[in-house]
Amino acid sequence: IEYRINGVGSWVQAGDQPGNGDPTDVVSYVEGLTAGTAYQFRVAAVTGVGIGNYAAYESLLTPTKE
Repeated sequence: IEYRINGVGSWVQAGDQPGNGDPTDVVSYVEGLTAGTAYQFRVAAVTGVGIGNYAAYESLLTPTKE
């Protein structure tokens, strides 16, 4: 999982978290986000071969709780 604030700037690694590949589900697994701040996420599968392609991201998500 990687994210960036307001959909701009560098991607920040959020760690390896469980999830179903849906970025709207991923926001609940990432710690340290600021409520009211918009984030853009991308996710990729990790296997023994390496990191796969990142899933497409379409919109910004804004957590309501820290």
